[in-house]
Amino acid sequence: ADPLGIVLVEADASLSQVRQHVDRLRQEFSDTCQRRSFKLDNDWLFLDSTNTNRFFRIDKQLESLRQISELSTEDLYLVSGDSVSTAEN
Repeated sequence: ADPLGIVLVEADASLSQVRQHVDRLRQEFSDTCQRRSFKLDNDWLFLDSTNTNRFFRIDKQLESLRQISELSTEDLYLVSGDSVSTAEN
């Protein structure tokens, strides 16, 4: 896992609201750090977990129904869409 940055939002913010903040941060990150191997593409997704061994993706269409506090109060995990398709093949 590579850190992208810090996003400050209200605990009751929906994931679609958080996505806007992450997209701005992702754009700033890509503008300033083009040489790093880490890249979060446009098709990134939120990850949720039931325990330390089971992670699952959250569908973009359901983001408005989920609050950030349901996923995390500290660290938030994201996955690039190209990583997902590679892992599934």
